[in-house]
Amino acid sequence: MGELIGVVLAGGKSSRMGRPKELLEVSGVRLVDRMVARLREVTHEVWVSGEVEGHLCISDALPAMGPLGGLSSVLEYALRKNLAARGLIFVPVDMPQIGKIHLQELKQGLVSSQEVLAVHFEGFPLPMALRIHPGAQHILLRCITDSRLSVHAFLELLGESSNLKILPLESLGHAAFLNINTPEEFEEFFEESEESEDERPT
Repeated sequence: MGELIGVVLAGGKSSRMGRPKELLEVSGVRLVDRMVARLREVTHEVWVSGEVEGHLCISDALPAMGPLGGLSSVLEYALRKNLAARGLIFVPVDMPQIGKIHLQELKQGLVSSQEVLAVHFEGFPLPMALRIHPGAQHILLRCITDSRLSVHAFLELLGESSNLKILPLESLGHAAFLNINTPEEFEEFFEESEESEDERPT
């Protein structure tokens, strides 16, 4: 299997935040740049689903479809390009605590079996590793056509066809999977990040 491509999902409206989440900064680094750097630790290339200056961006072919629209648009782009890469790792821009260890687990889960089309952690549909395969795109488009516009619905259909792998959290815990959706949640994350920076030895 070829290398994987990382994808930051940054095409949301950020309605609860009140401003684009991807452009929020912690220690002078935008959240989108933070996630791009994290994905580069385990993939050979990184794209952004959305429109963010400074990155290779893929706009939603089907607007207003939420994360499912982003997944489908990126997968369609990858299929058209006929890339050497065989999989994508999707990470939401508002999950800045996802670490290299989580991404490595997803990558290994996809690489370990040719039968698996998608891999995610128990209880959390995202982040996700997704194989670049027409079968995965067929199921995504089926969800969109049936107005089942959640990542959960997509994973349920994959599970019915035994093409889904669910990873146990075990010692990884839940904290890294928390989304930052509101100004209050961002402020809490910002303060914790600044405290961590202050505690580092100089």
